[in-house]
Amino acid sequence: MTPSDTTSPEVERTRHQILEAAGEIISTEEFDALSMRRVATTAGVSLSTVIRHFGTKDALLAALVAHGDDDVERVDKRRQIDQGDIGAAVGVVVDDYEEAGDQLLHMLAQEHRFPALATLLDVGRRGHREWVRWAFAPQLRLRTGARRTQLEDLLVVGTDVYTWKLLRRDRGHSAKATTAAMTALCEAVAS
Repeated sequence: MTPSDTTSPEVERTRHQILEAAGEIISTEEFDALSMRRVATTAGVSLSTVIRHFGTKDALLAALVAHGDDDVERVDKRRQIDQGDIGAAVGVVVDDYEEAGDQLLHMLAQEHRFPALATLLDVGRRGHREWVRWAFAPQLRLRTGARRTQLEDLLVVGTDVYTWKLLRRDRGHSAKATTAAMTALCEAVAS
């Protein structure tokens, strides 16, 4: 299906439904479980509908990558904070991780085996870094050159899903304690 064929709201709804189903499968099961037939069943559409929209599994994955780039709701939510407010920035990512962190970790654990999945996750990594640049712009502006790059890297680490996992899952801290710890970490590196 070409982009010009996707103009009707019904076609867009079906396409979105298929992409959401593919994303659900990838985030909760082994990547090998993703098949066009499985996506069709999960989406509640026929196999021919999935094939008509995407043609191949590779094309479906490419569309899923593009769909990840267009996750406007998540991006908008993350930008509803004041730039430079470290506590609010950490709070918004912890909220994201509380909702979808375990699924993200599930996907990350498989990326070394599947280049298409790694490509999808790279979209998220780029988006997270861009958000860190935006959210911590006041702190980053105070540094130049290598010091600015180092601070950006440390803030990415301080707000990363693996940091959340270490505190929340491995150490068993509450969401509130995890938020406090991640906030303290980001404040320390930004000072």
